[in-house]
Amino acid sequence: MLLLVVATVGACCICDLFAGSEDASFKVTGHTWTHEIAIETHQLEKDSSPCNKMPSGAERVTRQKQEPVCETRKQDQGDGTYKETRECKDQEDVCTYYVGKWKDGRTEKESGSSVDDRLSWPSVRLARTGTCDGCEREGSRKATYTVRFEVTGKGTEKTCEFNDASKWKSFKVGSGWKGKVGGFTGDIDCGSLSSE
Repeated sequence: MLLLVVATVGACCICDLFAGSEDASFKVTGHTWTHEIAIETHQLEKDSSPCNKMPSGAERVTRQKQEPVCETRKQDQGDGTYKETRECKDQEDVCTYYVGKWKDGRTEKESGSSVDDRLSWPSVRLARTGTCDGCEREGSRKATYTVRFEVTGKGTEKTCEFNDASKWKSFKVGSGWKGKVGGFTGDIDCGSLSSE
């Protein structure tokens, strides 16, 4: 019985989130926007590997000699006796080192709540530049433009996110739209929206 329940839940998780969707009407009530710039920090991290696979730029390297791996084999002499031979294979030395890696650090953010805002990116001040331990650099940029809707007749608020500012601006406050609401999630199918 337990296996049946798990299988049912798993099947539900991969179903279409907008299955059983319903037609609905919406009114635009507002906008928000966010511009984010990830700031990455260069950090030295301790690591180890066979010395012949050590990354370039490794620092503070120490080398450890590895003992050969030996194996005793029996060879048939053809007369019912065996001769034992010992075969050894050298192992690659292991190196321990520190290597610089870029890691997610902080995020600079600029945001607003109007399509009339100047959609500016945040100003960024880096602590230090270069590839030193603790140096910083700009990483990825992310723009999110959100439209808030009121579902007609229900008084509930839903949102749609867009990455295109011109599309986001096309949703005027107070304008009416129609589209689908997911039967499973209750969220707007943002791709189904059309003006009334």
